[in-house]
Amino acid sequence: MSQQISIRPATESDTLAIVKVNIDTRRATHGGFYPAQLLARMSYEAKEKAWRQALWKNPESPNNIVLVAETDDKKIVGILVGGPERSHDDEYKGEIYILYVLPDYHKQYIGKQLVVSAVKKLLEINISNLLIWVIADNPSRFFYESIGGKPVREKEVEIGEIKMKEIGYGWKDIRSAFL
Repeated sequence: MSQQISIRPATESDTLAIVKVNIDTRRATHGGFYPAQLLARMSYEAKEKAWRQALWKNPESPNNIVLVAETDDKKIVGILVGGPERSHDDEYKGEIYILYVLPDYHKQYIGKQLVVSAVKKLLEINISNLLIWVIADNPSRFFYESIGGKPVREKEVEIGEIKMKEIGYGWKDIRSAFL
């Protein structure tokens, strides 16, 4: 029997659980394309301090959206962080910065539920389109295509000392795409 999943705004007390979902999901799913030494060096404690600062203490991000997917027994199994697009793109004004769901909870529409909840929040701040960047070698990128994203941008990023290609998936009208 599968558990009910609820989506809710995150609170500062969720920070460690958010970090655990981020690190555990990346370690479980990114091994084939992400620098192994960076995955190995990730620590909950170090990341919690950085995330606490970025999510809750940064006055430059008042419109950030921080959501969690939670089971009936209050286990956080998915996370989403988004808000205004960060690079001042000419066309896309909203962005999902981070979206992770623990592997045991994949294929249960939790990622889509998180995206739909974020879309509603973006619309509240008058943002009606969306961009999501994902590493091109990440097989999970096809999730974005499955929910209507179109590859609209490419860029090279440096992670550690390794250069990787990212693909930007776009939605020109999030209202018609998700609601």
